[in-house]
Amino acid sequence: MGGLVDFIEFSGGGGFIGHSYFLSDPAVKADLVALIRDRVKAGDPRRQLIEIKRPFWRISDVQQASR
Repeated sequence: MGGLVDFIEFSGGGGFIGHSYFLSDPAVKADLVALIRDRVKAGDPRRQLIEIKRPFWRISDVQQASR
């Protein structure tokens, strides 16, 4: 079953509603664009994710620091 789902950890504010981070955080938005528009998989250098242990990933601290 490996490879069907990836889980991305994000350590940031969730906003008032709790899920608005994907609209307001540039790192999360860039990752979603790479996934949806460009169809880039986790582990590809174009998605700046840090592997925890597949299928778990974390948004790069470098990306979060650039906010």
